[in-house]
Amino acid sequence: MSALERHYSIGEIAALWNLSEDTTRALFRDEPDVVRIGTPLKRRKRAYITLRIPESIVQKVHEKLRRPAPCVTTASNGLEIRQAAMRARSGKGVTQ
Repeated sequence: MSALERHYSIGEIAALWNLSEDTTRALFRDEPDVVRIGTPLKRRKRAYITLRIPESIVQKVHEKLRRPAPCVTTASNGLEIRQAAMRARSGKGVTQ
């Protein structure tokens, strides 16, 4: 990462990826090397933080999102079923 590298706002990435700003902000909130600009939390006022995301981090997150999900199978009707996630949520199919 370089200070001269192109930095994107949340709105720019949201528009490029056709996502809401809230979803985009959540994707980048905990990423290292994201520039956080803002005022500290004041009494009775919320802190406002502006995020600027370097292009290299945008590419890294995009690659992470493009990876296929683990344990994805395709049913005969063509629908994707995330079996492992469904079992984990329901607590069924777990053997001890």
